Amino acid sequence: EILLTIPPFFEASDDVNREEFGQFVGPALRRHPSIYAIEFLPRVAEANRDAFEQSARQEEGLDGFSIRAVDASGKDVPLRPKPFYFPIYYGEPQIRPVLGVDISSHPEQGPYVDRACARGEAVATPPLSLIEDPEDVLSVIAFSPVRRASSETSTGCDGIAKLILRIRPVVEVALGQTRLGEFQLMLSDPDVDQARQPEIEG
Repeated sequence: EILLTIPPFFEASDDVNREEFGQFVGPALRRHPSIYAIEFLPRVAEANRDAFEQSARQEEGLDGFSIRAVDASGKDVPLRPKPFYFPIYYGEPQIRPVLGVDISSHPEQGPYVDRACARGEAVATPPLSLIEDPEDVLSVIAFSPVRRASSETSTGCDGIAKLILRIRPVVEVALGQTRLGEFQLMLSDPDVDQARQPEIEG
């Protein structure tokens, strides 16, 4: 529900800036501690890439900003030229090390960006580790397509709203005051590889 409020916010305006984005999503983050971050990924055409990067550095004050690619472990890899990129640009909270990462090039998250744009609806990943997290910290990521008011694209999307949900806080809220003691709780997802099953210790 929170994620689905973001596309209309962008659709109602042609110029949502970083501060406005933070003010819009900030209350949701404060109400829901299980939400790790909410981000916006604009669609950047290859032809506009240099101008976009220069604008980010000069007008947004993001020194050294560039659109880049990382592998599943978060290590920088060569960015392959493609017609469009979807870099992390706005974030609340702003996680500086991931700004500029092209999520559409990410081996785990990229297919969901493509799917959200193609379907025109929100999609979510199975449990996975974020770029900045160790492998045993799992999250679920949801992506929703954004179309701007002055969109010139007849298909696809102008950007992606991205919400990252930590699995452990969700489980802890659901359990409430339950005392697990020495018990170990495992949530099983039949669509996820056994090695990636989320495990919560009491």
